Amino acid sequence: MRALLNLVISGLFAAQVFSQPAFQWEQRASLPAQGRWGAYTFEMDGYGYVAGGHDGSNYRRDVWRYDPNADTWQQMANMPGVRRHGTSWSINGKGYVTCGQSATSTFSDLLWEYDPGTDTWTEKEPLPAMARYGTHGFSINGLGYVGGGNYGTSSGPFLADMWRYDPTSDQWSQVAGIPILARYGATSFSTVGKGYVYGGLNSSLEFTNQFWEYDPGSNTWVARNTIPGPGRSWSMSMPLAYDAVVSGGAENGVSIYDSYRYDPVANGWTIIAAYPGLSGWSGASFVLNGRIFGGLGRTIYPTSGHHVDRELGSRILQCPHR
Repeated sequence: MRALLNLVISGLFAAQVFSQPAFQWEQRASLPAQGRWGAYTFEMDGYGYVAGGHDGSNYRRDVWRYDPNADTWQQMANMPGVRRHGTSWSINGKGYVTCGQSATSTFSDLLWEYDPGTDTWTEKEPLPAMARYGTHGFSINGLGYVGGGNYGTSSGPFLADMWRYDPTSDQWSQVAGIPILARYGATSFSTVGKGYVYGGLNSSLEFTNQFWEYDPGSNTWVARNTIPGPGRSWSMSMPLAYDAVVSGGAENGVSIYDSYRYDPVANGWTIIAAYPGLSGWSGASFVLNGRIFGGLGRTIYPTSGHHVDRELGSRILQCPHR
C-alpha cells in the first residue's frame, strides 16, 4: 500500500546526514502465512494490517491483523480480489486500498474500504483516471492521495498525475502532479501535514534519489534533501508524528538495506541501523502507537518471499522532537 509544478532541480540540494548507529532492530512474530511482497498496509485502533501482495508464485487476497502488545497475528476477511503494488491509507478508522496489479496482469483503478468494526470490505468510487500499479500515496487531514505509477511493462509508460480522495463525499479530484519525471515504485509517507515522495524508477529508466515534499494547502511540490547513496525503488516508509524512517529498497537488481530517519524541520537525514532481514525490497511497514514495524518483502536476487517481521528498537522514539 502517494501533486505539483514548482520545477526545482534536486541536485541543487546537499543532503544533511548525521550518524546514529546505536538504533537496533528487534525480532517480532513472523506472519503465520506465506511470505509476500507488494502488500498493502494500514493502521487502525493500534493494530497493523497487511493485505494482498504476491508470494513469488501467486497473487494474494488474504488479510492479517497484527497486535503489537500480544505480538500475534489474526486472519481477517479477505480483500474482494487479488492485488499487489498499489496504495493504501488509514482514514477516520477505515482502511483503503486502491490501484495495483492483478493475477491476470491487468491494472486496477478500484478503491475498496475496509471497516474493522464489521470486518467487511465495500467498493467505493474508482479512481477516475488511468488504471495503474506501482503508485505512491499518503493521507493528510482525512483525505487520501494517490499518484504516479505504471500502466505498461516494467519499463513504462509511467504516470506523473496525482489525485485526492474524500471519503466523506466518496469523490475524487485531481491535484498537481509530481514535478520533473514520471515514476513508479517510489516510496511515500506523510508527516507534519505534508506528503513526501522519494525515489522510484523514472521515465528515463533511472533509479532516482529525488525527494519531494507536497503541501496540500498550496497544492505545490518542492524538492528536499535526498537520502545519500544510490537511487532506489520500493523502500519501506514509517512516518512518526514529527519525522519518518525510510528503509531498504533495491537498485538495478540489488537489494539495499540501509535505513534513515528524516527530520522535515531540519530537512536532514540521520543514518540508523540497516534493516537486518533478507528482504529489503517491497516490504510491508506500519507505525503503531509510536512503534515502528517493517518486514515481509522480497530479496533481489534470488526472488523469494519472506515472512520475517522486525520492529525498529524503541531508541528511535527517544530522539528529541519539537
